[in-house]
Amino acid sequence: MLIELEAQDYPRVRPLFRASYPNLAFVHAVLERAIPGCVWAGSGEREFAVALVATEAPFCFAAGAVTPALLDEMRALLADRPPIKLVHPRGLASAAPQLGFVAAERAQFGPGPGGYAPRDLRAPPGFELAAVDGHLFSRLNWRDPVLAIFGSVANYLRHGFGVCLLHDDQLVAEIHGVVGGGLCEFGCHTRADYRRRGLSSLVLGAACKHAVALGLAPFTTFDAGKIESEALSRSAGLHYEFHYPISQRIC
Repeated sequence: MLIELEAQDYPRVRPLFRASYPNLAFVHAVLERAIPGCVWAGSGEREFAVALVATEAPFCFAAGAVTPALLDEMRALLADRPPIKLVHPRGLASAAPQLGFVAAERAQFGPGPGGYAPRDLRAPPGFELAAVDGHLFSRLNWRDPVLAIFGSVANYLRHGFGVCLLHDDQLVAEIHGVVGGGLCEFGCHTRADYRRRGLSSLVLGAACKHAVALGLAPFTTFDAGKIESEALSRSAGLHYEFHYPISQRIC
């Protein structure tokens, strides 16, 4: 049985999320209370044996000795917050559809074994890179998804960071990073009329370079099979790490 933890107990589940666990920036951001979320755990003989970390956005993370019965309990705990994308141990992929989930896979890219090597990417004439501040946040094209993760503009400015690209005083591309555990996971959005011009690579490369300057390891994750997202990650200097299973509930 899972119990909801008080915030001061969140760090106790950290050992269950090892270095090879995907989306670790999100997990640690919740455990560090940098983004809103909830944590449930189940006890073993001496310490927690299983944990569920849920953000206020669709992303949720299960680790430890997760059984199909516990996965069903997690489904019930998350029933009032569709849609969800639940990351869990690989062995549960076959059980997920029986519980009303749709099984899927995502891919993770990171700095590579030798560490991230920044690319020398320059903004073309007429374009300007800028850090996202309070004024630019109000103009974001991707504002609602970012607020779903961070909860408020103030929290975003305190615990996350972003880079945007301006053209003719219009915000045409943006990158946002979730920071936790010394890691930073980026999401990218480019206006439809500015895509296929290499601008996303420019902004992601600038964001990765800034992350490394802050002592953070940069990452991207995306649904498996997204050729454009894979090409974007590689062009910004990130390297393929692995695929991992998720269980989705859309409604």
